[in-house]
Amino acid sequence: MKVKVQKIDGSAAGDIELNDAVFGVEPRADILHRIVTWQLENRRGTARPTRERSDVARTGKRWGKQKGGGTARHGDRRAPIFVGGGKAHGPRARVFTSSLNKKIRALGLKMALSAKAKDGLIIVDSLELTDAKTKALAAAFGKNGWNGKVLVIDGGGSMRCALVGDQLAILAHKNGWEGVVVYGCIRDSVDINGIDMGVRALNTHPQKSIKKGVGDRDIAVTFGGVTFNPGEFLYADDDGVLVSVKSLC
Repeated sequence: MKVKVQKIDGSAAGDIELNDAVFGVEPRADILHRIVTWQLENRRGTARPTRERSDVARTGKRWGKQKGGGTARHGDRRAPIFVGGGKAHGPRARVFTSSLNKKIRALGLKMALSAKAKDGLIIVDSLELTDAKTKALAAAFGKNGWNGKVLVIDGGGSMRCALVGDQLAILAHKNGWEGVVVYGCIRDSVDINGIDMGVRALNTHPQKSIKKGVGDRDIAVTFGGVTFNPGEFLYADDDGVLVSVKSLC
């Protein structure tokens, strides 16, 4: 597989031949799912246990008289009803780490690289800059069109609840998104307006939506007589939204 190499300023720097054994593998959803599940499980921290009755070092000797004390005949200070006693039915230590065959891990990495190469892989010969600062690098990426992604959400024009709140907007901004277009409602509009990112929606609604864990991504979305295709360019201001198949800047 031959891929073009670019310089940091966006000019051509030749071609490079990629190994088909790494970048030409047909991706499989089941293998990638196993890799992602394995990574997420190993990322989880160990559950912290509580000290149960058998873990507490306190006396097990009966400390009061059998009769005449006016209280129950307790014989163990480790009981959960006493201060400093063991915890009843508390969480126990759990380790979530799992193992995965090295061949499967290598195959998953090859499939991920192959999928990226198929969708459009950008190779830069060098990232050397005269001014080694993040702002200069971000400016170079923006000039070449290597950033500025926009999230388009099709909520069916529903006015029953909000699809985007301030937490989702903050997360999108941290991930380098330039804007969010919602065919529906948003909430926390005052906080969202303070984020350095463009957000466009039909209206606001105070009620948040219910998370069901379903939906599609990286697909064409059509609403308002416009089709938003992945990879196209989107421009928005206070007057409206414009979609183009090529850059207009």
